[in-house]
Amino acid sequence: MKFFFGKIIKTKIILTIPFIFLLFSGLYSTKNNIYELSFKMSGSAKGHILLIFPYRVFYSSDASLLFKCHKNDRGTTFELFDVPRTGRLIRTLGLTGRSLGVFTADNNVKNGENLYKNIIANFKTIAPKYSKYIKRTYWNNYYFNKINKRITFVRTNQGITKDLKYDFWLKKSPAKKKLKASFNIYLILGEIIKAYNHSFLPPDRKLSDIVGSETSWMSEDIDFSETLRKATLHAAAIFKRIKPIKQKHPFRVTYNASTNRKGTVIIKGETNPEVFVWGSFKITYFSRVVKIRIKDQKLISDSMKIDIFNKSGKGGSFYASILLKD
Repeated sequence: MKFFFGKIIKTKIILTIPFIFLLFSGLYSTKNNIYELSFKMSGSAKGHILLIFPYRVFYSSDASLLFKCHKNDRGTTFELFDVPRTGRLIRTLGLTGRSLGVFTADNNVKNGENLYKNIIANFKTIAPKYSKYIKRTYWNNYYFNKINKRITFVRTNQGITKDLKYDFWLKKSPAKKKLKASFNIYLILGEIIKAYNHSFLPPDRKLSDIVGSETSWMSEDIDFSETLRKATLHAAAIFKRIKPIKQKHPFRVTYNASTNRKGTVIIKGETNPEVFVWGSFKITYFSRVVKIRIKDQKLISDSMKIDIFNKSGKGGSFYASILLKD
């Protein structure tokens, strides 16, 4: 009998060891600690100056980076790991918007060229109100400087980013016509990181305090003045010569929490603050949606959207996302 039970215990231990190994390898695998940080920025405006001279401006850009992360006493540190896809910028050139510039960023120039061709082939769908005026198109590709390929930042448990260190630069590849328009999409992404500047949790409370409860709370004051000012400066050089963007006053947003059947807590806040930031332009909409896996409190995603428009419908949007790569 003693031999029988001893054999059972030994068998259980043998079966348990690989289970423990799989469990811990899953928790600490590199794959489960890689996040994609991406942003999209778009804007458009058309009209007449002095009721005579037409102007047409279209702008669209997006970029994405992969980060490895590890937890420490300050929160979670994110370190640049790779560039998952070709960065791009599409914009009209000149006041009347009769030329279209396409900028791409990829160390494989063929990827950039293929993206350029795809954009041109589908521009009627992308921007139907502007495509009919386009007479000429141009393309420039940029390479990543592999020597300076470092971006790091810290994210607190409350979802606030801080201590951003940026050292990531591009160099232009040879082109028939070098476009003078600004191509700073990764600098913009750096500023977008700073947009995560407020907590998504209630003051002085932890995530465990709200899990399983249908509750809502008011955020702290939110001010995007610095982020918007620098992002627009990187987007267009003209902002260096005009009055800078500045949020007239902070706003707050009401957050609420819910739990789904997948064991995920979803924290969502949205508002229409109608806060002026530049001339007649104001923040008309803001939202932030955070998803966290309850069992290990691992961040699944954190997305943010900011709309800035005037009464005439001129303006644009910022969208940012931090997404766990499974």
